[in-house]
Amino acid sequence: MTFSTAHAQDGSSISAGGIVIHDSHITIEKEILTISPGKVVAEYDLHNGSDADITNDLTFNIPDYDSEQRAPSIQGFEDFKAWVNQKPVQYSTDVKAIANGHDYSSLLRSMGIDIASFGHNHELKGPSQIDQLTDKQKDRLAKAGLLVQKNNVPNWEVRKKYIWSQTFPAHSTTHLRHEYTPAAGRSNSYAYAATGDASQEDAELASVCPTPELLSALRKGSQQTRAVGGIDFVDYILTTDTTWVMPIVDLTVIADGSPAGQTPGNASRAGSLVSFCWDGPIEKIDAYHMRAHTTDFVPIKELRVGFLQSNP
Repeated sequence: MTFSTAHAQDGSSISAGGIVIHDSHITIEKEILTISPGKVVAEYDLHNGSDADITNDLTFNIPDYDSEQRAPSIQGFEDFKAWVNQKPVQYSTDVKAIANGHDYSSLLRSMGIDIASFGHNHELKGPSQIDQLTDKQKDRLAKAGLLVQKNNVPNWEVRKKYIWSQTFPAHSTTHLRHEYTPAAGRSNSYAYAATGDASQEDAELASVCPTPELLSALRKGSQQTRAVGGIDFVDYILTTDTTWVMPIVDLTVIADGSPAGQTPGNASRAGSLVSFCWDGPIEKIDAYHMRAHTTDFVPIKELRVGFLQSNP
């Protein structure tokens, strides 16, 4: 195998997770979680064993984000999709602007500012919505801590979630699927790549429990003219499942490093070696897939999957 630098990521991964429910009696009979650099897919069989139908709100919560990181479309997981029993879910979006612990959503909306995109501040098609405000309006936003007035930089955090009402019929199983493009990160594994000295593994490299095959490939890659720089990783908030009735009866986690699962926009057709930490056996399915399976599982920590891109 020869190795090349993977599609560039913008710093740290942004963790997202699964669907959240509150005050429910619904159990997860089966879950299959598939993680690749280009897509996270979670499928659930959710069972209502009670004698009555249960209706509750389901949410996909997005970590708070600001304007200094990646593009809002990436941080906001705008390509999130969900299906219930193979039918697309029509969800609503709840968005708030938070600064200094206060909700300023109404103020920004009164000025015509789109909160989630920071007034389209990252777009290059013309002046942003903030640029078009009057000086008086800008002063008001600056005094509230919502604007760095010197260069018109938005200074609020976006608190966002997707939400819909779902009915679970009595004594019935409901199939739920959701997917989104992860905001992957990259570890700085240069020391190991340059020396092959395991004592110099950085914390992020260790956080994916690298397989001997992946470590060997990383060392070999460092000896090439175009050396690989590090490992891409995807973080998943596995503990969001604990908002459902625990335990998860049957759980499968699949790390997919196949060429089809690479980051959108990556021109390379290479696949990736994969690795992740797990309290239990991990099965290597083929060169680009690993799988963990467990029963009666209660998540107590989060999941990170590492990917080292390669050319066969």
